[in-house]
Amino acid sequence: RPEGMWLPETAVDLETLGIMEEMGIRFTVLSPYQASRVRAHGSRFWKEAGGGRVDPSTAYRVNLRGGRYMNVFFYDGPISRAVAFENLLERGEFLANRLAGAFNDARPWPQLVHIATDGETYGHHRSKADMALAYALHYIERNKLARLTNYGEFLELHPPVHDAQIFDR
Repeated sequence: RPEGMWLPETAVDLETLGIMEEMGIRFTVLSPYQASRVRAHGSRFWKEAGGGRVDPSTAYRVNLRGGRYMNVFFYDGPISRAVAFENLLERGEFLANRLAGAFNDARPWPQLVHIATDGETYGHHRSKADMALAYALHYIERNKLARLTNYGEFLELHPPVHDAQIFDR
């Protein structure tokens, strides 16, 4: 059974998140522009996060009806755009260093640096981009720039400590 689901074009609303949760889906990936505001668990004070200002380095919990919730990851918008529309995939080292450069020592929590791009970027729009991606992952591992993981493992090791509200629909 799948743990997570990436909705087409990250189109989402609270009803859809509720259905996903009922089906056993534990997380989804959203655009940073879908975050409305965020807060630490238990806090009454929300911080505005519209316009892509959400910190994408951690998981969030979107509260649903009946005490239920969906875990969400907001992908790194600037790096995702650079992969799709700039020359970041010209060399695997470019991508590896851009990803590694997104970590921030000022953040006291475990960080996840992740992007979301369309599959056609790798070969259809960008020739040999699949090889650049593969080399970037190899380069990151070989040079110990980061530890590669996936959303399910990250969520298991680092459950959300922040709530998020999304722009519904």
